[in-house]
Amino acid sequence: MVDNSSIRHIHKDIIGRALFYSSIYRRFLNENGFVLAYHSISEEDSNLTCTPSDFRHQCKFLAKYFDVVDIRELLDLIETNSSLDGKAAITFDDGYKDNSDLAADILVNHNLPATFFVATKFIESDHQTWWDKRDGIASQWMTWDDVRALSNAGFTIGGHTQNHVDLGAVNADVAKTEINGCRDDLRRELELNCDVFAFPYGAQNNICDTNLDIVKRAGFASCFSCHGGIVRPGDSVFELARFPISSWHLSEYHLGAQLLRDLIAR
Repeated sequence: MVDNSSIRHIHKDIIGRALFYSSIYRRFLNENGFVLAYHSISEEDSNLTCTPSDFRHQCKFLAKYFDVVDIRELLDLIETNSSLDGKAAITFDDGYKDNSDLAADILVNHNLPATFFVATKFIESDHQTWWDKRDGIASQWMTWDDVRALSNAGFTIGGHTQNHVDLGAVNADVAKTEINGCRDDLRRELELNCDVFAFPYGAQNNICDTNLDIVKRAGFASCFSCHGGIVRPGDSVFELARFPISSWHLSEYHLGAQLLRDLIAR
């Protein structure tokens, strides 16, 4: 028996296909753009995973219907109050091994740029996150060679603290250690100034004004959340939204319908 939730998913998939096949979706975009936030590309059953097959379909969908740009181009457009009509950016959080092993090749095959926000102390570690433990998954992280390979391939690398702390809960001393330490780890390992940042967990209450000021003083030029997903010309580059992607989405067109729903709601 199909439950009500599944029926709603199917309806959204059908609506999404109608909106995108007909190009009606463009009427809703106006000057707005989107930032998508992935975590793991895996067959594991978790709210933070997207299967390789689904990711391929979503990349094909994004390449067909949107202008997928590097995060810095998107930031330039926002800061100059320029139109974001149809622009989208792809990001990943945490530093999962499958980002380099699977996601990178799929992105290259579709000629799509992306940004990888890494929790620097997860890299080359055997750290097991609480959310992976909850779902019975063994956390697997990139090596620094993997991160360097992503950077050398033209992908953008950003900060995500050292240990994935909640910047809405920790005090300023801990936040300073985590944020500045993340910046220093990236500079040391990549020999680059990585100036984009996404705060862990990503809800509105997962960062406070005091700790956001530390992000700014650390030299990061932007800060991304992980709720919503719509960005507009003139938005504060330190209060930018991203749309979290998970196994919950029935199809790429269901995802598209959700993006448009968020846009209309905002």
